[in-house]
Amino acid sequence: MKLVFAIAQSTESSMDELMKESETHNDILFMGFHDSYRNLTLKSLLSLRWLSHHCANASFFVKVDDDQFVFIPQLLLDLRPFDNRRNLILGNYNDHSQAFHSNLNGKWDIPKEVFPFESFPPYVSGPLYAMTSDVASTISSSAPYVFPVHLEDVFVTGIIPKVMNIQHAILSGFGDIRSFKPSACTMTLFELVAMELENDSEKLELWQDFLDANKTASKLCLRETQRRSLVRWNHNASHTL
Repeated sequence: MKLVFAIAQSTESSMDELMKESETHNDILFMGFHDSYRNLTLKSLLSLRWLSHHCANASFFVKVDDDQFVFIPQLLLDLRPFDNRRNLILGNYNDHSQAFHSNLNGKWDIPKEVFPFESFPPYVSGPLYAMTSDVASTISSSAPYVFPVHLEDVFVTGIIPKVMNIQHAILSGFGDIRSFKPSACTMTLFELVAMELENDSEKLELWQDFLDANKTASKLCLRETQRRSLVRWNHNASHTL
């Protein structure tokens, strides 16, 4: 597994720190434009183009926002049934979501002259989604011929897949789970792939909860997850749409 951080330009001081980190770990993909919500589509497309050229032999590419805590063992378990698939995007599936045209000051609003339809094509939510590696090349190479929108998940996992006939699959642990209390027990018992957390200290606390082998609750939860995993491999509920 290879981890890469895609980062566009921010304040000069933070970029200096990131350059030093990149020299140490060689895991940062720098992009020459301002890092903002409206540039997320461009950021994802350039990331996919880089991945398709440098990691073409990977089985999957997984895109994760920086406010997500990802439980890697559960992610790998959920992706396992799709090991031999191609032309597939996986995540929290949205069907016929409304396109907001009324208040163009909101970050999710989109002008009718850009997207004239009342609802978006099916797509998967942006905080975390996966795709088979062949899809990255299909999306990055076809994107210049499709009129872009700033809603990254809608464009990358919805509009282009609609044009290119790319399939979607549901993964149950990719949903909106902010109502859960962050803990190792919560993530293991509910088989969650990712949890949205507000700040880095919460992520560190949750990571420590996983590392702390002395917590009986965590041991019990991890043991129960292992048992459930064996059942899920034989009765997998994920399905292709």
